[in-house]
Amino acid sequence: MKKEGIGMGFSNNSLGNIILRVALGLFLLAYGIVTVQTNGTFAGLGGNEVAKAVGSFLKGDVADIVIILIGICAIVAGAGILVSFFVPLGSAMGIFNTIVLVVWLVVIVLVDILGKGGLLNGAFGNFKAFTGFIQSFSLHAIVLGAMMTSRD
Repeated sequence: MKKEGIGMGFSNNSLGNIILRVALGLFLLAYGIVTVQTNGTFAGLGGNEVAKAVGSFLKGDVADIVIILIGICAIVAGAGILVSFFVPLGSAMGIFNTIVLVVWLVVIVLVDILGKGGLLNGAFGNFKAFTGFIQSFSLHAIVLGAMMTSRD
């Protein structure tokens, strides 16, 4: 069955969807590992803006626990997406994907809206801040779209 939209219609098992799911799984796996291993001082596209954003709202052990939970959630989601190519995970994966989707929305709110350089906290300060905001938000929106597109 073809889907309506931009360009050609593809089935759920098309090469494009497979590439998207592999990329999403690898991204979430790496993102989760970096999140668990870093603290709020190592931020940026290659680093971890989640740790920095959480650290700006919460302090001490509570912040560390929240950061670690977000990281573990991303690791399990990435691994689950990759494992699902070989082993059917059933409805448990669907439930977990919904949880991860909600967590990713929280990440977008923390980093891109409330965080330093976010929409409500300096995104329009100057051109460099604005382009940094657009870059971060775009990356997070791509991941969100991939999550919504590649759901089983």
